[in-house]
Amino acid sequence: MAGKQMLSTVDQSEGSENLNKDLEDYEIQQVLKNGTDLREYALQIDKNIKEAEKASVADYLKESSNIGSLHNQIEECDGILERMENMLLTFQKRSVNMSVQLSNRQSLKGPLSSFIEDIAVSETLILQRIYDSACYTKSKTNFCQRTRVQRD
Repeated sequence: MAGKQMLSTVDQSEGSENLNKDLEDYEIQQVLKNGTDLREYALQIDKNIKEAEKASVADYLKESSNIGSLHNQIEECDGILERMENMLLTFQKRSVNMSVQLSNRQSLKGPLSSFIEDIAVSETLILQRIYDSACYTKSKTNFCQRTRVQRD
């Protein structure tokens, strides 16, 4: 009956959903079954929380040097990871640039090859022209020498 009186004092604005959630908690159900005063129970919980807080602070102080060391290690790792990220971003930019260059070169390869084939003069033609030019030059040289000899 005491449990029912305590429940009637619960603020109705919180809604039945919160109440059902709390009632699902096994420990609270046991407290209500035993007829324990909720104020005393709340004080005990508050005391337990304060003890846990003190223990937590003591653990923190005990481990503070380790925590500081861990913090420094994490900062060093962050620095290393940042440098690696910058390196990878640089590599990625270079890779993209190289990919664009390769794509441009491949797109020009076909038309440029055709143009070179059309404009190029074969080696045999060049050699024949050089031979013909050399013969022509030799005949002119011979003519000049003969006319000079005749004048002298």
